[in-house]
Amino acid sequence: MVKADLSEKLFLVEDVSQVNVLTYAEAFKQYDIEQFLTIIRDSEKSIEKIFKGFQDNQSGLVLKNGVLNSSKRFRGVWDKIKSEGYTKLCAPAEWGGESYPESVGVAVWDLLYSASPSLTYYLALTVEVSKLINQFGNTSQKKKYCENLFNGEWSGTFAYSESNHHEDENQVQTTAKKKDGYFLISGQKEFVVTVGDDWVKNSIHLVLARIEDKKNDQKLGVFIVPWVIDEQGQAIDNHVTIKKLSPTVGLKGLACCQILFGNEGECRGELLEGLGSNSTDIQKTLDGLRTHIANLSVAQIGTVYEEACVYLEDDPRVAERLSESSTVQNNGSFVYDALINLKAYSQGIRGAVYMTSFFHDCALHGGEDQKAYFADLELLYSRVLKVYATEVGLQTIHKGADIFGEAGYLEDSPLKQPMNDLFSIAMFGSLNGVIVEETMQETVTEDKGRIFQQLIKQFEILETYRANSESMNVAIGVWKDYVGGLIVLFAELSEDDSELENLKVKQYAGKIIKLFGDVIVCYHLIRQGMEAEKMLQELEVNFYNLPQEVAHNPDLKIWYDKLVLAEYFAVNTLSQQESIIRIIQG
Repeated sequence: MVKADLSEKLFLVEDVSQVNVLTYAEAFKQYDIEQFLTIIRDSEKSIEKIFKGFQDNQSGLVLKNGVLNSSKRFRGVWDKIKSEGYTKLCAPAEWGGESYPESVGVAVWDLLYSASPSLTYYLALTVEVSKLINQFGNTSQKKKYCENLFNGEWSGTFAYSESNHHEDENQVQTTAKKKDGYFLISGQKEFVVTVGDDWVKNSIHLVLARIEDKKNDQKLGVFIVPWVIDEQGQAIDNHVTIKKLSPTVGLKGLACCQILFGNEGECRGELLEGLGSNSTDIQKTLDGLRTHIANLSVAQIGTVYEEACVYLEDDPRVAERLSESSTVQNNGSFVYDALINLKAYSQGIRGAVYMTSFFHDCALHGGEDQKAYFADLELLYSRVLKVYATEVGLQTIHKGADIFGEAGYLEDSPLKQPMNDLFSIAMFGSLNGVIVEETMQETVTEDKGRIFQQLIKQFEILETYRANSESMNVAIGVWKDYVGGLIVLFAELSEDDSELENLKVKQYAGKIIKLFGDVIVCYHLIRQGMEAEKMLQELEVNFYNLPQEVAHNPDLKIWYDKLVLAEYFAVNTLSQQESIIRIIQG
C-alpha cells in the first residue's frame, strides 16, 4: 500500500470545495470544519492500520456447487471496516449513521481506494444500494433493509447487465410478474459483483427487470431481491443462484458473476416504487456508483505517481533534479513530462470527483432554488468523469512507463495492477459507450442543452481576474478559449436538429465527452491554482519573482507546483483539442 497524500485531500475539502458552507444546512449543523478535517485525518491512520500488509489482488475466490467462498483475509478486513464505521459514515442517523456530508466522505473513500480498490468497491456497492433504497423505497422497505445494509451486516449489489450490456426496454429479458403483494423475478444477469456466501448473512440485489402485465406496457422496474427472505424469523432461500464466476483482468478480488434468478424455485422481489420506470430514471440510479468508479480510477493514477516518485528518489542520478521546482520550462525530458502528466491528471480529476460529491450534498440539502442546478451538475460530472477517468487514466498510466524505463514493461511492473484495475472497472456502471450516448442526449438534444448551460454558469463563478502569477494567467487564457469553443460548438449542435447534425453528434460523441473532460479538469486545476495563490499571498511572496523565491524557500513549492500544473495541462493537453473542435464544426 502506497500512502496517499493526505494534505492534498484536506486542501481539496477545506479550501477548494469549501465544505464549511454545508454546516449552515440543517442536516450538518452539528458539525464544524475542524470535525470534517479530523475525521479524514483519523481515517488515514485507521485505514493504514487496517490494510497493513494487505494484498488486493490475492482474492482466493472459489465457486463450487453454486457456493461462492472468498478470501479469509478479505472477510477479516471487511469486518474491521465495518467495526470502524466506514459503511455508515455518511448514512442517516435514523439507520445508525454518522450523517457526514458526502463531500467529506469522498476523501475517506479516496483513502480506501488507494488501500484496496477491490474490497472498497464491494463497500461502495453496498452503500449505494442502501442509499437508493432509502431514497426510493417505501417505509416497509427502508425498515427491512437500510439498517443492515448501512451497518455492513448485509451486502448490496446491482444486477442490471445482461449479455447485450444494455438496460433499455427493448433488450432487458429478465421479467417481473406480480403475485400476492410481491413480484416473481425470472432471468439471468451478467457481470454482477457479489460477495461470498460465507462473508455476510444476506446480500441484497437491485435487479433491473421488465414488468409483465396484461397491458403489456413493457415498463422497466428496479426490484429489491435478497438472497434469503426473513419469514417470521426463519431464513427462506430466495433462489438466487450464482452460475459462473468470471475472473476479470484486474481487480482480482472482485467476484464478477453470472447469476440466475428464479431458476430453481420462486424468487421474490419488491419494486422500488419511488423510482421512475423509463431508462433515463434507471440510468440515474448508477450515477453515485459512477462517481465511485472515477474515485477508484484517480486513486490508481495517484498510486502510480507516488510509486514513480519513490522510484526516482531511489535513483541517485535523478534525485537531485527531482527536488528542484517542477516548472514547465525545466521539465523537458520525457521522464519529467510523464511525471508531471501523472500529477496533473491525478490532481485535476481528483478535484472534479470531490466537487461532484459537493454538488450531491448541495442538491439534497441546499436552497430550493438551487437544488435542480446542483443536481444537473452532479449528473453531468458523474457521467463524464466515469468515462474520462477510466479511459484517460489508462493512457496516463501507460505514458508513466517512460518513468520506469524498461522496468515499466516487466511482469512485476508497478504499472501492471493499476492498468489492469482501470481496464476492468470500466465495464461497471454501464459501459462507457452507453454513458457517452446518454450524456450527449441529455446535454445536447434535450431541453436545448440545459445541463450544458448549468456547467457554463459554474465556470463563470470562478473569479479569474484575481490571478496574480504568469502561470495562472496563461492557464486561464487557454482555458477560456476552449470554453468559448465549447459554447460555439454546442450552440451549433443544439440549434440544428437535422438528421445530418444528429449523425455528427453520434459520430463524434466520444471526442466531445473527452473535450468536456479536458475542460472540466483544467477548470479544477485552475481552481486549485487560485487557492494556492491565496496561500502564497498570505506568505507575502513576490509573484513577479516567484520562481526565484521558490528556489530559495522549498516550503513554497507545494503551492507553486499547483500553478505550474494548471499551466502545463492547459498548454500541453487542452490545446490539443483545437483540431477536434474544427473537425466537428466542419
